[in-house]
Amino acid sequence: MSPCHRYIAGLQRKSSHELIAQPKDRVHGPRPAHGCYPHVAPAGELLGEQCTHRGRRDRQLPRVHLHGCSVTGNTGSDNRFTSLPATAQEETSMRYAAMAWSITTQRLCLQLRDECDAEWNHELLGEHEGGTALSVDDVRRRLAEQRIRAFGNGIGLLTIRRRVDGEPLGYCGLIIGRCSLDEPEIAYELLKRFHGHGYATEAAHAVMGAAFATGRTRIWSTVGAWNAPSLRVLEKLGFDRHHETTDEVGRPLVYLVREAEKGDGLRVNRCEDPGMPADPAVRLRAATAADQAFVIEMARHACVIEDWPLPDPDDDEVLSMLPAPGEVPIIAEDLAGEPVGAVWTWHNDPPLRVDASGASVPELCIGVAPGRRGAGIGGMLLDALFARCAQTMDVMCTNVHLRNPARHLYRRKGFKLAGQGRGPLGLAMIKEFG
Repeated sequence: MSPCHRYIAGLQRKSSHELIAQPKDRVHGPRPAHGCYPHVAPAGELLGEQCTHRGRRDRQLPRVHLHGCSVTGNTGSDNRFTSLPATAQEETSMRYAAMAWSITTQRLCLQLRDECDAEWNHELLGEHEGGTALSVDDVRRRLAEQRIRAFGNGIGLLTIRRRVDGEPLGYCGLIIGRCSLDEPEIAYELLKRFHGHGYATEAAHAVMGAAFATGRTRIWSTVGAWNAPSLRVLEKLGFDRHHETTDEVGRPLVYLVREAEKGDGLRVNRCEDPGMPADPAVRLRAATAADQAFVIEMARHACVIEDWPLPDPDDDEVLSMLPAPGEVPIIAEDLAGEPVGAVWTWHNDPPLRVDASGASVPELCIGVAPGRRGAGIGGMLLDALFARCAQTMDVMCTNVHLRNPARHLYRRKGFKLAGQGRGPLGLAMIKEFG
């Protein structure tokens, strides 16, 4: 059987219980104790602190939901993207544009959090009552997972930085929290040394504008009744008290609501960031048998650099790059359901690199459709692949042509040069996990 037919048969053999999993109830875990100021996200949305931490290969991670798929951080190596039935949340995300991932204000620049924010996020967690048991590496993994979830549902938490010096101050953004994707919560938290300068109000005002710019007409906030500083911030932003209840440990909790008004959401200033998707109307999902032709097409593009002619679909090089049986590619598609990119790992013979035991190191294969490149789709796909692979492997590699501009993206995503690749102009690059 040819590699192409083995790949297709592998997808077709997947039974419904292998490729389709029922969505689980979202677990928040305990909300981190508030300090005197921050309105923080629930722990499950902040950094997944409710999860257990045993070994790197058998820890239990929160379920990361994307549009139509999920990453299940389960124990062992059976750790793959699985298709999910459409949920009410996914349908809601399709009704709204994604929020702006990069926003500037007079003093601040807000950008979607990523792994590079691990150090200061770890410091922020340490300021919570009781501190944190998470390591910086734990935080880094959680941030990568949350970034993927943000791309999937169109809302997320942004790092707040001062424009004058780039100093990270904290985070602000939108979460589902105790509300819904249709009417999300605004959440914010600053490092203690930056309290009292109006940064929270300035950042929250910008995020509120970004929320209404998506087409939403109402956003919420839930704050401890004792948290006077956060209540003052929300009052400045025009939030009204809706009702009061109690939180998970019995403390008074205030629900506040802000309705969209004329002019809300019209002044969102986006700052340029090559790592952010310019086209937010893209969703990630697991490949199905119906994607076979598109995956082969992406393999054809992955074989060459942009200005070279594509090889035939049945070319040996193309067929050798197709996913191994059991490997389910990750597909990026637009809101019309048209696939625009794909990513997976594969094993070549002979391998590009081997590990200490002599085993083949999994190799990256990624392709983005012509006309959709340069919009951050490749970065989205890589983030999703890394979140999956980090649970089951220590390292991956890729071969990139010296003239291929994709090498710059790979460097930004943590790949390092590792010597000669295939051919006289090939570069081998390695990315380590853990």
